[in-house]
Amino acid sequence: MVTIPAAPVKILLLGPAVVVRDGREIRLGDRQRAVLTALAANPGDVITTERLIDRVWAGDPPASAASAVRVHLSKIRRVLSRGGNNAVPRLPTGYRLEPDGIATDLAELKALTSRIDLSDPTTAEPLLSRALDLFRGEPLADLHDDESRAMARGLLEIRERLAEDRLDVLLAMGEESSAIELAAELVRADPLRERRTRQLMLGLYRAGRQADALAAGGRLRELLREELGVGPAPDTAELEVLILRQDQSLLRPRQDTPLPDRHRTPHRPRTPRQLMNAPIRDLITARLADAPEASRTVAMLITLLDDLPQPRLIAAATGLTSDEVLAAGHDLARRGIITAPVPGAPFTLTRTEFATALAEMLSDDERALLHERAADGVERALSPDAYALTAVAWHRLAGPDPRGERTLGAVAQAAASCVVNGFPESAQALCEAAMDQQIPDPARLDITRLLIEALFAQGGTERAELEWAKGLELARAIDDPERFALTALTRTWIARSVMLQSNFVDVLEEALERLGPGPTALRVRVQAAVLLEASVPGARRVTAREDIRALRLAADRVGDPESLRFALLTEHALLRSSPDLTARTAIADELLGMSQGLPTWECHGLTESLNDTFTLGRFEAVPDLIHRLEVAAKAANVERPRWMAHLAKATLHRDMGRFPEADRLAEAGLLIGATGGLPDAMAAHASHQLVSLLLRDSLTPLLPALERFWAAAPDNASTAAAIALALAHSGRGAEGKQWLERSVTTMLNTPPNEFTVFAVAVAAEALWAGAEGSADLPPTLAECMEPYAGQFVTLGLVSSSLGPVDRILGLLAAVAGDWERARAKLTSAQHGSAEAGTPVWEIRSAADRVRVSPRSTGRELAARYLRRARELGLGPSVRIFEAVQ
Repeated sequence: MVTIPAAPVKILLLGPAVVVRDGREIRLGDRQRAVLTALAANPGDVITTERLIDRVWAGDPPASAASAVRVHLSKIRRVLSRGGNNAVPRLPTGYRLEPDGIATDLAELKALTSRIDLSDPTTAEPLLSRALDLFRGEPLADLHDDESRAMARGLLEIRERLAEDRLDVLLAMGEESSAIELAAELVRADPLRERRTRQLMLGLYRAGRQADALAAGGRLRELLREELGVGPAPDTAELEVLILRQDQSLLRPRQDTPLPDRHRTPHRPRTPRQLMNAPIRDLITARLADAPEASRTVAMLITLLDDLPQPRLIAAATGLTSDEVLAAGHDLARRGIITAPVPGAPFTLTRTEFATALAEMLSDDERALLHERAADGVERALSPDAYALTAVAWHRLAGPDPRGERTLGAVAQAAASCVVNGFPESAQALCEAAMDQQIPDPARLDITRLLIEALFAQGGTERAELEWAKGLELARAIDDPERFALTALTRTWIARSVMLQSNFVDVLEEALERLGPGPTALRVRVQAAVLLEASVPGARRVTAREDIRALRLAADRVGDPESLRFALLTEHALLRSSPDLTARTAIADELLGMSQGLPTWECHGLTESLNDTFTLGRFEAVPDLIHRLEVAAKAANVERPRWMAHLAKATLHRDMGRFPEADRLAEAGLLIGATGGLPDAMAAHASHQLVSLLLRDSLTPLLPALERFWAAAPDNASTAAAIALALAHSGRGAEGKQWLERSVTTMLNTPPNEFTVFAVAVAAEALWAGAEGSADLPPTLAECMEPYAGQFVTLGLVSSSLGPVDRILGLLAAVAGDWERARAKLTSAQHGSAEAGTPVWEIRSAADRVRVSPRSTGRELAARYLRRARELGLGPSVRIFEAVQ
């Protein structure tokens, strides 16, 4: 006879003690539960009578405790013992719960946790759910001694860790909505456990809610500071920064299916044309009339997946196994609908018209559900690059819930990836499609921010400005500080022009006020933007070096290298008005060092280095920097640095005397700037024309354009000085006096900056060309220029404009009648230009020197430079040299 072992008796201790026997719960009295808990916590271990009493009564037993224990044990034995076996025998040293035939939830918990492998989310999730379900309340709830309390705390920690592990699994499975709901609940239960806040932040970010993710991080920072006086852990600070910069590494990693040409532009899956002719529709209907459901589903998915009908992707979308999908493929091939499947290759319809015929067989609801399945398949099977994310987003928009959180999250992820990876047109199309839906205001604002970034990246500045203004109003209406700040930051200084005056600083300072005083990564980023914006010449707010130091400290505190780079960029911008080239180059080198592998920031660092290199007169180093800038601009896919590279090349060719090539590059730069929506493109081209005409002829032809520019920007000191110079060239020097006075008044009332230096240089040229000015004007201008002696005049970010500063000082000395100083400075400028390798400014300085030197010196200089001046087409210099021969 075969003996069937009895089902074990189960003791539940993860809550008030309960005995389950034969599927029925047996309730015990309070002290009985306490005795049972003490024994069952470690089945098989002997516990002495004294220790048992001490644990049951928590160190304060009554005199009758020993007899009471014997009574309680008698009841427990009757409940647990089976088949004549004594489940709790009395031993010489105490009592023991026999483990045979006894199961506990503690043992089950241990077994489950040992099997959980977080690297396999699909397997881990049910194990985690089962483990968490074992907890019914406070573990070991019937014991209150110190040992039991310590053990209970350990079990509760296991429960908390399992709950957080389950969050990780949900995030890995793409269940952002469930993860966000659970994470919010866990954060409310224990807000100081940073891991769960990080999980909440990651879930919110993956759901397209960047602002909400940053707000969650901000609340944690504030709570840690108030409760514990500390900042967040490095992992939390790093996540906050990654979310702020929309780092693509935060997207859920998935399996990867090779695709043809994965780097092509992400696009909307092509929709089959409608109104197919009846014969083909009837043919397809007949061929699928008796097809298995799997074959029909696979056929329909092939039509919707466009260029992504990979078998593995279809398996992920349908839940079919790979073998079942392949069998369906062979079945469809036999029916003449697709070509014979090739291992590793996508399914292909035998005729393109079949896609339309298959699509017509679907109702709108069926099509929407298939789009949802297609999105699931792409999401599960492909790595989250811009191409796959865009496909997911378009399928979800065509699915049954185009306004749902999951859809909007997919759109946000895809649009952000497209902007980052250089596909702004794709991002714009997605954003506009999502905003055509009736979506909640916070989501609309999130999508609007991405639309603004996409528009700026394409040069659509005017529309981007309008969307930016609407976004700010919406952020104010919903009173969301994080969304307001993020919206403000979409219109960064980097995307603007120094010629464009606006209320940007006011908006940024409003964002700071709304964010409050907490040192969050977002707040530090806004502070960086305020300082950088204030460093633009002509800004109403003045940035001090102390502000930069404070920003650096704040960026270090929140662990945001991006803000540190902003601080360096701001500091360098401030130093452009300083003659301290050593500090300038050190800052530019530090910025470049922090920008390795970040193309956009490499563009900024290289641009600043180019500015310094021109100012130093190190023309031999310029070509390499320009090449590096072009490579970085291509990698970043941003128009502004590409435009700057053209300006730098035009400047270099002009200073080398290669005027035709310089003009060609300047024209190309103008087209790039205009196409990219860069408002200062015209001003930069005008600057090139001004210097070119000054060197080769006169500014008279430029006078009408300069007057129009003045009408548009009447506070521009450089324009006023240029008008005075053009008037002097046209023989109307007396009329130039009022323009010089306007220019100098503006200069003296403006904090020193690179535009001031350029304006002084142009004013000096105007005086030298015959414009009238007061007697104190030359020494006033010379005082402004003296600190920059030995350098070259530069304007803008990369344009070397008016040669050596010593030449300008020489011109001013000559106008003031100080001939000895004029000759010394012009000689220094001539030699400095020769060392720098710029023949244009060497010849121009020599020609100016002719005008202030004895005739013998003039003849010597003319004999040395006339032929070269003619070859380069330096008309004014040629005329001066010819006059002394």
